Amino acid sequence: ARFSYLAGRAGTALELVGQAIEMAEELGDDGLLYDLLTTRGTARVSAGDDDGVADLERSIEMFAAVR
Repeated sequence: ARFSYLAGRAGTALELVGQAIEMAEELGDDGLLYDLLTTRGTARVSAGDDDGVADLERSIEMFAAVR
């Protein structure tokens, strides 16, 4: 997902990261989840979707808890 975003394919990136977030949540992998939320939040904000800020805030909270 991150490489798709960096290559300018935001739609593909958001689709892939959404699927990965679902898997990380099902597995209870918070270490992976906060990284994926960062990717989705960044892609969303870059695309003009201010709701991506919520993803970034959640990511920061999770990172602090995991550390």
